[in-house]
Amino acid sequence: MSESAGWILITSKDNSVATLLEAGRRMQRLFLKVREKSIAIHPMTQILKKASTRETLNQSIRISENIQFILRSGYLKSYPSPVSLRRPVDWFIRK
Repeated sequence: MSESAGWILITSKDNSVATLLEAGRRMQRLFLKVREKSIAIHPMTQILKKASTRETLNQSIRISENIQFILRSGYLKSYPSPVSLRRPVDWFIRK
């Protein structure tokens, strides 16, 4: 990603297990959808670790829901090759 084209926030109503799992599902669906459009996503959630910083962020952008993921996005000319090889599916199938 040569430069960031935008930011995506994924939020949840609360921090219950069900809503956190749904936020994770939304992120995974997004990762799958943007690939075919040559868009890269880079999670940048370090800022959410500290409660006071998280609260300041919510106030400054006027979001009342809990921000679960901050994703930097941008277009790519091509995706790089994987860093490591994927294991063959046969390694996980029992016959």
